[in-house]
Amino acid sequence: MHSLNLSWKLMLFVGVVAMVIGLPLYVFDFLAVSSIDPGGAQYIGGQPGAVGADPRIVRWMVHENKEALFSLFVIGFAASAISVTAFRRAERWSWFTLAVLTVGYLLSYIAIHAPIGYLSYFPIVVPLLLVSMVGLALPFRRFFSQGAA
Repeated sequence: MHSLNLSWKLMLFVGVVAMVIGLPLYVFDFLAVSSIDPGGAQYIGGQPGAVGADPRIVRWMVHENKEALFSLFVIGFAASAISVTAFRRAERWSWFTLAVLTVGYLLSYIAIHAPIGYLSYFPIVVPLLLVSMVGLALPFRRFFSQGAA
């Protein structure tokens, strides 16, 4: 019981952090229709005008960043809602759902961005991934032992 009590709080933490980071950055990015985030600027070697980047490429980078940040917010919202309800009650489906939402999303983010060296959000993504893995591992027996629902 103790591991589940800690675990749902860890998963809630991951969800809340994802929402708190995702939404403000999404709104800021939404307002910045022609510039890119500092990580994007670092990746291409400076702000788009200074490096002569094609405006269509810049708009695409801004669009992709908005999409990723809004996804982070939505995943955080869903993870938070599931953590305080079904996961807290040890409903097995919630373990699988949180595994896909958190670990799945964060691993895919790493797999997509690491090969091209776009690492600006890694200081956020990697700790969230580790906390998610611990949050799912702690109550594993509770969710999957003989007779668990």
